[in-house]
Amino acid sequence: MRENRLMRLNGRVDMIGLMRRLYCQKEFMKLGLYKGQLGILEYILRNPGCGQKAIAEYMTVTPASVAKSTERLQRAGMLIKQVDEKNLRCNRLYITEKGREVSRQMRELFDRIDTRMFEGFNDEELSQFESFLDRVIVNLSENPEESGEFDFSKICELRRKIEENDKKTNNDK
Repeated sequence: MRENRLMRLNGRVDMIGLMRRLYCQKEFMKLGLYKGQLGILEYILRNPGCGQKAIAEYMTVTPASVAKSTERLQRAGMLIKQVDEKNLRCNRLYITEKGREVSRQMRELFDRIDTRMFEGFNDEELSQFESFLDRVIVNLSENPEESGEFDFSKICELRRKIEENDKKTNNDK
C-alpha cells in the first residue's frame, strides 16, 4: 500500500517537472530560444565579456554545446562576439538590447508560471510545502549538510554527477 502511494507521489513530482518544462518550451519557441539558451543569456548578462569555456563550466555542458547555442543567439541578434585582443583564438561575449529584452521577457514568464503553479496556496501552505521539499532533498542528498538554500550551482553539480555516471555506464557496456 505505502509503495503504491510513494509511486504515485513520485509520479506527480515527475509530472510537475515535465508540465513546467513543456510550458516553458512552448514559450521559448515563441521567442526563438532553445533549451539552455536563457541560462547562457543570463550568464552573459552577469558576466559581460566572458568566454564560452566559462559558460560551459558553469552550466556543466560541453563547450561544443555552448558554441552551437551562442552561434544561434548571435544569428538571432541576441548577443555579439568580439575577438579577445590578447588571445585571438578566444571570443568575448556580450548581450545585445534584443538579448536583454528576451531575457527580461523570459524572467517574467517564469514569474507567471510560478504564480500559476502555486495559485490558491496561502503563505502557510507554501512554507509547509517548501519544508516538505527541503526534507525530500535532504533525504536524497549525499551530503545533507550541504543541501541548504537553493543555488543554481547545486543543480549544475548534480547534472555534472549524472553526466559522469552516464559516461561510466556507457563505457561499461
